[in-house]
Amino acid sequence: MDKFELHITETPVKKSGKNGLSILLVILLAPVILVFAAAYGVSLLFSFIYGKTTKRGMFGTKGKKSVHKTAFDLIKNDTIQISLQDIEESYGQLLDEWCDMTNNQAECLFLAKTNPVIDGIHGRFITAFLKEFQNGILLQRLILSTNPADTHPVNSELVWVDYDDLTVKEMKPIGQYFLYEDKRNPNLIKGFNREKEVEIEVKITQ
Repeated sequence: MDKFELHITETPVKKSGKNGLSILLVILLAPVILVFAAAYGVSLLFSFIYGKTTKRGMFGTKGKKSVHKTAFDLIKNDTIQISLQDIEESYGQLLDEWCDMTNNQAECLFLAKTNPVIDGIHGRFITAFLKEFQNGILLQRLILSTNPADTHPVNSELVWVDYDDLTVKEMKPIGQYFLYEDKRNPNLIKGFNREKEVEIEVKITQ
């Protein structure tokens, strides 16, 4: 496996006048939002009436709701395949906690499926963060606390998946951050949540 060190630097998020601008935009866009909401309500009403008259449910089959599961490959090569799947609705509180903390509603958490099966990743919750090296990859895996007294029961850690033997090694706890690669610096990982920003410097020691 590649040998490297991770150096973490956290800084508080700078306050700005964005909140006031956001409120102003909401006020200005309120009439438009109301019009779209009314139109959507009317469309639902017509769909309901159509479903009743045709003896079909609103979702196409009587009495059943269609459930669409999305899945995509986070990585697929000659060594491993990691697919990300939607998290079941029963874990909605976990998903809401993470998305609320990271201020990121578009990309949140996923259930990992690996081929071949990799203990420590397969069937675990991870984000879509990935950083690939010659001999393996870094992933962001969730840590779930069973202590009801914990303020933040959901945290994360960076883990290393080695290409040589497909073992998983815990590297360093990270916390609740949305992580992404710095395109200008291949040795830097950046991240943020609603309170802080983080920079993780990756130093190759081999």
